[in-house]
Amino acid sequence: MIAPRNPGPETGPFKADVEIDIDGKRLTWTRRTALVTEAVTGAFDAQGRFGAEGKGARKDRPEQWRYRAQGEYIAAGKRIEARVQLLRGADGSLARECTLAAEPGAAPVVGAAPASPAASTNMPSSVATPTKPPPALLASLQGAWTGRMKCGALLNAGPDATRTEPFEARIRLDVTGQKINWTRESATVAEAAKGTIDGDGRFTAEGEGETKDGPQRNPWQLKVQGQYVARDNAIDGRAQILRRRDGTVARECTLRTARS
Repeated sequence: MIAPRNPGPETGPFKADVEIDIDGKRLTWTRRTALVTEAVTGAFDAQGRFGAEGKGARKDRPEQWRYRAQGEYIAAGKRIEARVQLLRGADGSLARECTLAAEPGAAPVVGAAPASPAASTNMPSSVATPTKPPPALLASLQGAWTGRMKCGALLNAGPDATRTEPFEARIRLDVTGQKINWTRESATVAEAAKGTIDGDGRFTAEGEGETKDGPQRNPWQLKVQGQYVARDNAIDGRAQILRRRDGTVARECTLRTARS
């Protein structure tokens, strides 16, 4: 279901059922319909995370694409979550950003946003009270972490949009108990978010940002999800910058921080 470069009947979002099989550390998912066939394989690491790659094709015309996915098993919810990229077979450019959610005995669903790239599926807001991390994990997280966020090009940019290109920026995470605070401040930007760490070292955070160097404040919303990676002594994650006026995704970002 790759959308063509030019607008057409297949440029809208879609959802699809996929079948996931797990054999030891190996993961395989497939999607077969009257028009589409896809196969993706990957492997879990010791922390329950996985990377996967594969291919897909149309049966009714010579159209092919590649898959790249990163995900993890969420023990607390007994489910698998993943981010999926569909890449055009011709040049490897990004066609769609997707999310995948799967539970035992349920039909996993891949949800795809419009193409090239465009608005992406929003992260869910954190509403549940997280479980407390073990003392050793909690102790490992305490203190300040600094690193970088890498953000893609502005999505669905209007004709008057500025700063549409990808960018990188310095960020800081401060952990006190189970609380985590995100800050990004420079000569042109002020941004802050707050969240809570769960029993597996994952966290969600939400906040706001604004520009400081123009005639208008130009505020936005921020949603962040991340996890402590013990083997690297780092915190990895992803962030979404959302337009304040309607909540649509303006940029997709990744982040990595290390102990300050």
